[in-house]
Amino acid sequence: MRKILFTLLLAFALTSCSTSGDNKSSNPEDQSYHPPNEQQENIADVPEVILNPCSSRPELQLCIKNVINNEQGTQVIIEAQLMDTSIQLAWPIIPSDYPQADHPFVFMTDGLGMVYEFIQEKFLPEPGDMSVEGSTVEQTLIFPSLQPGATSVMVHIPAIVVEAPIQGSIEIDLGLNPAPGSIFNPATSIGILGNEVRFDYAEIDDQRNLHVYSAPIDLEDDVIVRWLFAGMPEGWTSSVGPGNKYNFESRIQHLWFPIPMSNGQTASGDVSIPVFSALLYLTGPFEMSFPIQ
Repeated sequence: MRKILFTLLLAFALTSCSTSGDNKSSNPEDQSYHPPNEQQENIADVPEVILNPCSSRPELQLCIKNVINNEQGTQVIIEAQLMDTSIQLAWPIIPSDYPQADHPFVFMTDGLGMVYEFIQEKFLPEPGDMSVEGSTVEQTLIFPSLQPGATSVMVHIPAIVVEAPIQGSIEIDLGLNPAPGSIFNPATSIGILGNEVRFDYAEIDDQRNLHVYSAPIDLEDDVIVRWLFAGMPEGWTSSVGPGNKYNFESRIQHLWFPIPMSNGQTASGDVSIPVFSALLYLTGPFEMSFPIQ
């Protein structure tokens, strides 16, 4: 009798444990486990951040080679590589006077929404800032130190400086008796990257300087003629060299030359002004991103 009773009690206990376990596993409020499929779907929903260290246009490619961030600042090492043999890289490769309305001419952003202005005092080349090898130029840009938590940066550069050789001259007939206030129409042009730049106005000021103006320059493919390197007119000598100025709004090149005197007489007749090369801004914008180690 005792044996039968023990068997019945044991069976009842086992049945109660099984029922209790089933009730616990079926209660949604007690579950903290997420199925593997659901975890994989959540991970797939997170957008992947794609970093591109290079930016290019047909004539050249610009890349970030490295970023060094410390308490002294953030150093961004930029490398420019030419793909057009008709031009040459200039130095510095980053223009200091390219006009922009919304931002400094060069700036950096991070994934936290912060904007870092280029440190102007570090713009001029210093030992170690420049490396030139063939068609490649390397320059170090300095920005303020990054905020804690930044994992990547994007550098924004509006344009790159290059130099294009020119074989041309500006021809002007000053006549027999040029004097202050005299106006001339050169009607001459020079070629820059397959485009013609016309010079159609010249004048002599009260200090006997010859001023020559171009028509508005509108080169194709977003190229700005920032500077023309011209020599003194043939046969002219002066202790003061020629001057140059460019107006970004009017896109007009302005050259001027001191007119020499000979036996009390101003130089006259035909004048030939040699032009050797042009300093060009190849506009972007160039935007490159790089991870922070």
